[in-house]
Formats: sequence, C-alpha cells, structure tokens
Amino acid sequence: MTLLLILSYLIALPVLVCAINVLNEMDKCTKHCIRLGYMVVALGALAMLIGPLFGRPESWTSLLMLAGCALLIICDRRAPYCDIKVRQ
Repeated sequence: MTLLLILSYLIALPVLVCAINVLNEMDKCTKHCIRLGYMVVALGALAMLIGPLFGRPESWTSLLMLAGCALLIICDRRAPYCDIKVRQ
C-alpha cells in the first residue's frame, strides 16, 4: 500500500462516520443545502474508500480537498454531536 492510499483511508473513514452522524442527528427544519452538502461529503468519502477496489488511483488534490472537509466537519460548532460517544 502506498502512502497516498493509507492517508486517504485515514482521512476518509472519520469523515464518513462524522458525516453520517451529523445526517442522523438533523431534524426536519434543517435547510436542504446543509443536508445535501453533508450527503455529498459522505458520498465522496465513501467513493474514496471503495475507489481503489475498482482500480481508481487517488490524487493529492482530492486528498487535500477531503482533508479540508474533514477539518470543517470535525471542527463545526453547529454539530457538536459529531463526537463518537456511547449513548445511554
């Protein structure tokens, strides 16, 4: 495995998990553009995870874009429930 592939997995997996958590916690009043944005980010992370299985090589530019999205999702103050916690 190359360094680029390892980095893409390390970035894409937390993005996918956080985006799914944020989508699951949204209520009916959430604006459609916010909901669609998180869906696109989650689909992009999923595509980055399964892309190498189909022979699609990763690029540094897509990795940088996903890393930026990861930082925005993880540091978003409007979505404090992105933390992975055990719910009681």
